[in-house]
Amino acid sequence: MNTLFRSVFLGLFLLGASGAKAQSIAIHDDAVWHEEFWLYDGLTAHHSTFTCSADGDTLIDGLVYTRIHQLGVDSISVLGSTEPAEAVLMDRYLGAIRVDEGERRWYVWFGGYPSELLLYDFDLLVGSTTLGIWGDCGVGLTVYEVDSVLVGTTWHSRYHLDLPGRFIIEGIGSSAGLFGQLCQAFKEFSCLHVYEQPGALLAVDGCGTL
Repeated sequence: MNTLFRSVFLGLFLLGASGAKAQSIAIHDDAVWHEEFWLYDGLTAHHSTFTCSADGDTLIDGLVYTRIHQLGVDSISVLGSTEPAEAVLMDRYLGAIRVDEGERRWYVWFGGYPSELLLYDFDLLVGSTTLGIWGDCGVGLTVYEVDSVLVGTTWHSRYHLDLPGRFIIEGIGSSAGLFGQLCQAFKEFSCLHVYEQPGALLAVDGCGTL
């Protein structure tokens, strides 16, 4: 009897453990990413604050994608100039994300691209290297630690990366924002400050300390 009990308990434990590993990476219908972005193009500097939000589903080549809408302000200035920055409203469709629960990946389709691109691979362990197009400085980084963060009532795995990356959060994105980059040695970088969905806020502080 004890052997049978231990077998049943172990089976339930392993089932629960495998279920935890297979946490859904679906995009919440009301997800919002609060972000900040800098771009230096010659003497022109851009500093943007904006939100990216899930904006309903759309079909592309017969596959279901979640549309992503960007709303915010881009402050454009000239380095060394005393003229005030020009504020330009950003209110646009930014791209669409397809969730593949089986592969545990997000794919993105940007306007003007001929096909979808791998955005994030969330199937990571310590020693894994990152894949995807989220920032030229974010590919091929090594995961050196894995922990979890709580969003509402759901735990999400967080993968800490070697430099110049910081971390990726399963089903949410990176510290550099949904489509962002963290490339301070180059001309552009961005960060995620807060991830929001109904009843849940996660302060990410993507440009600060962990």
